Amino acid sequence: MPRALAIFAALCLLAAVAYALWPDGAGRDPGRGEDPSTAGAASGASSGVASKGSSPSSRTGRRPEAAGTGTAGTVVATDPEPEPDGTIRVEVQSQKAPLPGARVRIYRRGLRDPNTNRVGWTPMGSGKTGKDGVASFRAGPGRYVAVAEADRLGRASKVVVRAAGDAVTRVVLGLSEARVLNGRVQVKRTREPVPLADVAVVPADPDAENALEETPPEERLTMRADEKGAFRFKGLGAGAYQVIATAPGYGRDEE
Repeated sequence: MPRALAIFAALCLLAAVAYALWPDGAGRDPGRGEDPSTAGAASGASSGVASKGSSPSSRTGRRPEAAGTGTAGTVVATDPEPEPDGTIRVEVQSQKAPLPGARVRIYRRGLRDPNTNRVGWTPMGSGKTGKDGVASFRAGPGRYVAVAEADRLGRASKVVVRAAGDAVTRVVLGLSEARVLNGRVQVKRTREPVPLADVAVVPADPDAENALEETPPEERLTMRADEKGAFRFKGLGAGAYQVIATAPGYGRDEE
């Protein structure tokens, strides 16, 4: 196989910086990639206008169901540890004000498999914030990721480290206007489009060895590019993102 095809290609967009994205006023479910047939509406930083496509977007895996019952804004987490000794308090805000009714999910990070380089993740629970914009989860010591989203707003996530002996670990997630990310997958040397490439978008983490593995599978945004390599994701929050593309015969590239 020519070396030019083995070196897989620039995603023609400032995909790593969400502040370069356009506001998304659509009232769709945030956090999901959009069918590439709509990519013709992309403008600005995208390097090419997409043609019509028929491959729908999808989210890998399923979100965890709400665990347990409790008062508004409180979730009893399904924690595999026998004796959770504390609470993670997730405070969701919009324009610096508490946001009731936001959907919150929390995941516990496991160990990295040295053979596959994959990280194990355990869903710990999900629920909605109460009138005070708070959802609380029972949790033991460890490293977690908290995710929040709400209608017509972009999603937000943050790493939470709960230390042993801490009664309450507090994390604040701010939701802002939803953004759109457009891009195209192409061969680096020839700039020919790579059709039907699989594309994933995850929050950028400059300290992570593998940003994709540092995101729970249920929260990775994925879709398939169209015949001209174009892709479009909607419902993203403001922030930096990493885009990963793979295709048979080309390999993998990140931007």
